[in-house]
Amino acid sequence: MNTALSRPDAVRAGTLPGPVRWVGLALGITVVLGAVEWAAIAQQLSSVAAVVAVVAYLLATAGSFAAAQAFTPGDHLRRAWLFLAAAHLALAVGRLFWAHDLLGLPDSAATTWLRSTATLLSNAGQVTGVVLFALTWRYAGLPWPGSRREQVAVASFLAVVSLSVTGPHLVGMTALAFGGDVYAAAQAVGDACDVAVFLLITPVFLTARAFSGGSLAWPFGLLAASNFTWLLVDGLQPYLPSLPSGLGNATTALLRTLACLLLAAAGMSHRSAIRGAGRKGTAPP
Repeated sequence: MNTALSRPDAVRAGTLPGPVRWVGLALGITVVLGAVEWAAIAQQLSSVAAVVAVVAYLLATAGSFAAAQAFTPGDHLRRAWLFLAAAHLALAVGRLFWAHDLLGLPDSAATTWLRSTATLLSNAGQVTGVVLFALTWRYAGLPWPGSRREQVAVASFLAVVSLSVTGPHLVGMTALAFGGDVYAAAQAVGDACDVAVFLLITPVFLTARAFSGGSLAWPFGLLAASNFTWLLVDGLQPYLPSLPSGLGNATTALLRTLACLLLAAAGMSHRSAIRGAGRKGTAPP
């Protein structure tokens, strides 16, 4: 078998310094972009804040696409990274359709539908990508990592966390969706997808643990961290009205940027790990 998981000596040989640098760079860019967007929100410069958001989405897209190129066509992890790249590209495009924002578009039914469509496409890509990551061990022909008790414990814990964090916002958006709010419906679907993705993170998290001390722990661990950060973005939404003016939006923006840059770091560290092993990933047998 010639897959990215069939050479434990190659992936457990020790943590490469490359992933550490990518994480440091991701955190540094997050701080810079967060400061710029925080100032833009404080000064009510919506166009500047929109540019920062688009840049964050495109960095996530670039990191995911770069990771995909480390694998040969047909490999399931290549497809996984391409779906994640497409998901964040859809977010970048959708950000252009916010009314009275970067492009100065009017608040119309057309812009609402375009924004909602981009949100739905993004969530579809995100879920598909994470599903493919979750199936990594199956594609490699190996047993799922961890004992049965550990698997159940991790899955139960993540289910409680995801539902408790996103529950209030999901309920609120669902109510608005039944009232005819198209974008609220898209957000409700997005919340449900975020919950599903976080539940699917169970095998990803266990995979990261299985590769503890090896270079492949980084991409799997950072992918889990990115999705958890997106979950925090959803969970913060119901509390925005109670926060000081601008603080809630700035915090949401910072978490969104962090989620995107963690994904970019995951992609680049995965690329480094595969190329550092002296070969490309190949399609599952």
